[in-house]
Amino acid sequence: MTKKAIEPREFPFFDYRRYTFSLGLDTPEGVWLSGHTAFRYDPALKSVVVEGDIVQQARTAYEKVRLVLEAAGLGFPHVVQTVEYVPAKALQDYPRVAELRRQVFGPAEAGLPAVSAVAIRSLLRPDALIEVEVLASRRKHRPVDPGWPAPSSSC
Repeated sequence: MTKKAIEPREFPFFDYRRYTFSLGLDTPEGVWLSGHTAFRYDPALKSVVVEGDIVQQARTAYEKVRLVLEAAGLGFPHVVQTVEYVPAKALQDYPRVAELRRQVFGPAEAGLPAVSAVAIRSLLRPDALIEVEVLASRRKHRPVDPGWPAPSSSC
C-alpha cells in the first residue's frame, strides 16, 4: 500500500511537524487519521492546553479532522467510520456529542458514518474529554455482498 503523511497548510493548533506521528495517512483507498483531541499550543503559556466541556472539545477535534481531510482532498461526506474515546469522567455528558455529530455529518439520509464509542479510564491529556479517530474512503460506496443467503421472511 502506498501511503503519504497528510500535512495541512493551515493547522493553527500546534506544530505537528515536531511530533513523532502523522496527523493522518493518505492512501489510494482513503485516509486514516490519528486521534484528535482539543489540545492546542498556547504561546502565552508556552504549553499545551485543553479547554471546554465535552461538546466544545469535540467541536475542536472535528475542526482538526476537517482540516486534515481537506488537505487530503476529502471532506466529511467521505468519512465512513469514527471512533470516539471518552474517559469515564465524561461519560454522563457524552450523549450531548450526538447533536454535534448531526451538525458535522448531516441527516441520516446523507449516509452517516459508523461510530464506535469507547469508554476509557483517561486520555493522555488529563483535561481532554474526547478523542476522535476517523477513517475516510476515496472509493464509491456500493452494496456489499456478505456471501450468505438473505434471511427468509418466515423467521
